[in-house]
Amino acid sequence: MALSVSSDGSLSASASRTVGDILPLHCCCAVRHCRVYTSLKLAKNAGSHTGLSNHITRCNARPENKTDGMIQGRLFEKKPIVNSEPLLAETRHAIIVWMAQNGHPFTVVDQPGFKEMFTRSFPAMAAVLPSRKMVKDDLQRVHNINRERLGNHLSQHPGVFHISTDGWTDRSGNAFIGIICNWTEVIGTTVKPRSVLIDFAS
Repeated sequence: MALSVSSDGSLSASASRTVGDILPLHCCCAVRHCRVYTSLKLAKNAGSHTGLSNHITRCNARPENKTDGMIQGRLFEKKPIVNSEPLLAETRHAIIVWMAQNGHPFTVVDQPGFKEMFTRSFPAMAAVLPSRKMVKDDLQRVHNINRERLGNHLSQHPGVFHISTDGWTDRSGNAFIGIICNWTEVIGTTVKPRSVLIDFAS
């Protein structure tokens, strides 16, 4: 089965490939007293899941199953929306973590494609997506919070610290040198080496 995008932006499927060409499927009947479990790992030109579909239809039609709180097989199950409201703080925090980990510039949040990733499936996200200035402020705020937390944590360590350096070059060819703080924590009988980047320069 192949997926394609139509002119109106909706997804459609064709039967030129099987579902297994895309990903393995694990399906089961979810009625509690039904012991049928079918694991489908579909390869090219494999058969359909008609047998499982027929079983689910028959199983759900039984009187003893109608009040069992059953759901259809997982292949056809619609997942409930846990929270239908956009989460402002969580979204902005996830964005700055993603930017920091991948070296994206502040301006990435102003690109149409970035916004569409959120708003295509959940239009209400348009109200919580940050601007580049908000992202810059968020990064500074998170940096200050983490610096204070790290200082409090290190001040309680009874042992010694070792300072080392680490140099690297990013994908754009910019060279950096980092200052690394290393120490060892003893928790019960477990010894855990720790290290954290405390500063860097380019």
